[in-house]
Amino acid sequence: MKKIVALSLGILFAGVSLPASAGNWVMLNPAPVVNTPNTYVNSSNFFASYTPPANAVITYLSWDLSPYGNGNTSATYEICMLPGTSRCFDVSKNLQSRTTHFGGYKASSSFIVRVKLNGGTYPAQPTYTGNHMIYVEWE
Repeated sequence: MKKIVALSLGILFAGVSLPASAGNWVMLNPAPVVNTPNTYVNSSNFFASYTPPANAVITYLSWDLSPYGNGNTSATYEICMLPGTSRCFDVSKNLQSRTTHFGGYKASSSFIVRVKLNGGTYPAQPTYTGNHMIYVEWE
């Protein structure tokens, strides 16, 4: 009976690419000082401190971003997958949350946080923790 079950499972999963074991990475970077209104300022890169398995893909990306206490009238926050800024996700309304927006991309992907402030006084210093955090879950 054990051989039949093993053979059945082998046939069932033949040709199916099973996901890598699940894991995660997290990185904390200082939030940048914003010196000029209405101009994007990029954070330092967020990346895995180790190399996830080659076939590992992102399932969720979570973030915890610091607001700015300069009295700004509006603020735009985007999380962008590198290279470039063509794959960005606007998180302005939720500075702490989680998304599947980057799901399916390589778990070894790097990110930045872009911030643009309008109104208020400058230079604008981050408040709260003074840091931005990115947490990537993968499988």
